[in-house]
Amino acid sequence: ATSASAGGTSPAPSLCAGYNFGYNTAEHAYAYAVSQHLSARFWWLDVEEANSWSPNTAVNDAVAQGAIDALNAHGIRVGAYSVPYMWKNIMGQSFTPTQTIDGKPVAIPTWFPIGITSRTGALNACNTKASFIPGSPVWIIQYEESSTAVDQNVAC
Repeated sequence: ATSASAGGTSPAPSLCAGYNFGYNTAEHAYAYAVSQHLSARFWWLDVEEANSWSPNTAVNDAVAQGAIDALNAHGIRVGAYSVPYMWKNIMGQSFTPTQTIDGKPVAIPTWFPIGITSRTGALNACNTKASFIPGSPVWIIQYEESSTAVDQNVAC
């Protein structure tokens, strides 16, 4: 998988190349964080259309799974930040990523930036919105109550 700004590849990248790209990119990000003396037991995978993705959703699935696997190898749990229509456009209709921490499978929580305009609406969404990943919990709902305070969030 390559960045669209780099002109893409011909032919399209294989699933193996996508997985390796995701894995190695996450390894690089992890190494950089460590070099800056930063540590976190939880990271978010940003899945938005503004980023560069392959038109092949299976390759995108492999990129995401590779990144998750790399971070899990360091004991880092991963969540997904996206909205349902972007997730489905980028990852396809049936992709359910997996992760294992300390030898145990754990769900991938989700963080929704879904266009809610009040804290009350966001809190209500915690009880009514289903995750875009089947079987995954919704942990955070993002809202924008005013144009001067972008990206406010509530924990569900």
